Amino acid sequence: MRADYREFVALANEGARELGFKNLGVMWRAGYDMSPEEFDAESERLWQQVKPLYDGLHCYVRARLAKRYGKDKVPAGKPIPAQLLGNMWAQQWNKIYPDILKPYPGPALKPPTRA
Repeated sequence: MRADYREFVALANEGARELGFKNLGVMWRAGYDMSPEEFDAESERLWQQVKPLYDGLHCYVRARLAKRYGKDKVPAGKPIPAQLLGNMWAQQWNKIYPDILKPYPGPALKPPTRA
């Protein structure tokens, strides 16, 4: 697939250049209400805001998975194996939340009732 994907990227970039863009990525980012450079800067600004949460969440998940499956299966400093996260693309972790990730097992807190 690698060769096919390289060909796809080359063709997509060629098409974007014919339309006046540097490459396909710039063409995609040009469709917003800001320049591609402003889009890149805004994306980076937003990423820096959520990165501490992302890092902490991954640290917690890695520790819980290592406890469950062993440090040899979830080695420190390496990507978390996608197959352990609940689906093949590691997009949703809801399947491992109840029995691996839930920080406080037991009954959920109920919202207060209004008198």
